[in-house]
Amino acid sequence: MIVDDVLDTGATLVSACGKLITAGAAELHICVTHGLFAGERWQGLWSLPVKRIFCTDTIPACTGIEDPRITTLPVGPLVRAKLASIL
Repeated sequence: MIVDDVLDTGATLVSACGKLITAGAAELHICVTHGLFAGERWQGLWSLPVKRIFCTDTIPACTGIEDPRITTLPVGPLVRAKLASIL
């Protein structure tokens, strides 16, 4: 599992995944806070053993990104629960 703050162009994640594959990783899952999905380079993740990408809904993803391997997780319930516990 790789955890990162932003998936913008994907260049950093493609590089990191390549290094993990070289080290013996057979399957990868990526979690990012902000999924921008800019350009096309990030799509190279699918040619690596990346099975899923999880991102939050903190920003709207680029239009036209529809892939069942990408899961967007809502942060609203988490924020509401935290606020409820401190108010």
